[in-house]
Formats: sequence, C-alpha cells, structure tokens
Amino acid sequence: MEILSLMIIKAESHKAIEGIKLSRNSPAISHLLYADDALLCFRLSPTSCESLRDILSSFSHMSGQMINHQKSYVKFSPNTPEDFREFVINILKVPSRQNFGLYLGAPIDLGRKKTSAFQFLLDKISTKILSWGASTFSQAAKILLINSILMASIAHVASILRYLAYYENLQKDQLFN
Repeated sequence: MEILSLMIIKAESHKAIEGIKLSRNSPAISHLLYADDALLCFRLSPTSCESLRDILSSFSHMSGQMINHQKSYVKFSPNTPEDFREFVINILKVPSRQNFGLYLGAPIDLGRKKTSAFQFLLDKISTKILSWGASTFSQAAKILLINSILMASIAHVASILRYLAYYENLQKDQLFN
C-alpha cells in the first residue's frame, strides 16, 4: 500500500490528480489507506479519472492485488453534474452510492437529518425487545438483557461517534495551528 500511496503522491506532484481540501487553508487530501482498504478523494476531471484508473491498473499489475469491484464504489459531491457522474462510473467501472454506510456499526457521513441516520438502531432495539417479550424469560432476565445487550449497542455507536468527533476536532486544531 506504500507503493500505491507513492504513486498517488507522484500523480499529485505532476498535477494529474488534485486532492480535496476541508477548508481553504488546509492541505489537500487525496487518499487514506488502512491495511488493504483505500479511500481516494480528488477533484473531478477527465484527467484525474484517467490518471487514477491508470495508477490503480499499474498497482494491481505490480502487486498482484486486484480491485474488488463488488465492494468498491464512488460517492459524488451533491453538485456534481450527471454527465460527469456517468463519465467517472464508466472510467473507474464502479457503481455510485449516496453515502459511505457504516463503520464499526456507526454511520460515517451524517447529514442534516440525524434521526434517519440512526433509525437502524431504533429498529434493531425494537425488534430485540419484541422477540424477548415473546420468550419465556423471567421479567428479571428480560431487564438484564435490555440493560446489557441493548445498552451496549447504543454505547458502542455513541463511542464511535465520540471518537469520530474527537478525531475531526483534532484535525481542525492541526489545520489551524
């Protein structure tokens, strides 16, 4: 993955790819890598799409690692024109999604409507409570299940969100210092 990172950095230095900025004075971010997962962020242009395709193809050929097109996708900025979306999808051969989904059981990209982002958690809790209500467990056992399992689920999601908020604030502090 270090080689892939260097290939992307080289493309950036040659202006073939331009990363995105979180604010005007922040450094551009073009890629985040974790183990064999990659998050690639760049300004949309025909040149950048073709460069990225060539980089990924070269990296796959050199390393023997293949892109899993079933797990890969692209997320566009809301103001991206439809013709550019189709162009990118055709070049990169990956589908488009509206959101990033879940990371460790918590939604990654929360929009303005946070209630709908956590509806899955409410549905999960309701389903569990209903299934336990029909069981032959004693009332004390049902309360124990609710307190231990359901509260742990909520605490897990809350801790992930707290971590993401902490990390986001840490990045902001580093950008302005």
